[in-house]
Amino acid sequence: MGLISALVFTILLALIEAKVSFIAIGDWGSPGRMQKSVASSSGDWGSNNNADFVITTGDNFYENGVSSTTDKQWDNTWNRVYTKSGIRKTWYATLGNHDHRTHDGDDQVKAHGKRYDNLRWYMPKKYYTFSKKPEGTGVIQFIALDTDDRYSSTQLKFSATTARKQSKMDNCVWPSWHLLLWSPWWLRNNGKQVQTSYGEIQGCFVLSRT
Repeated sequence: MGLISALVFTILLALIEAKVSFIAIGDWGSPGRMQKSVASSSGDWGSNNNADFVITTGDNFYENGVSSTTDKQWDNTWNRVYTKSGIRKTWYATLGNHDHRTHDGDDQVKAHGKRYDNLRWYMPKKYYTFSKKPEGTGVIQFIALDTDDRYSSTQLKFSATTARKQSKMDNCVWPSWHLLLWSPWWLRNNGKQVQTSYGEIQGCFVLSRT
């Protein structure tokens, strides 16, 4: 995936009358004119729609991730590109296959909490969960997954347990990931555990609930 492919949208997650607005963007870390155009449009959209935060769906830095927490790409392809206030928020990041090419993506985890004024990097682990609770409503639970390690028994258990728990509490669940979680080939070679565990996430998450 050599070029930026970005998806910017508003998600109306209705728990009673709640609204959460955020930006989701993937394959974004490829310097050039296209990245700057997407960054500008995303920033405008974020301001116009009161975006609360940003979610990344992986391939954050091309071509080979970052080599340290002080790699120049943090500044050159993130801080200096996403300059508009509407997108200078906390970025809840997910790893992609390109991010794993250097140090297996570890430096992006080590950079958890890195910030340039209001622009903040959030990745406490390679897979993790976080929640948002609009005032006066239930919880919206987000799950960030590392699809380069999608067959890890630990991650499978984590994802299924988190989704199952939130579903029982009637909360919304929003998963983010980079690669497809399964395909017929994966299922033939890895059995039903993959389908069952990740299926619980996909079966549980909703975009709106009234």
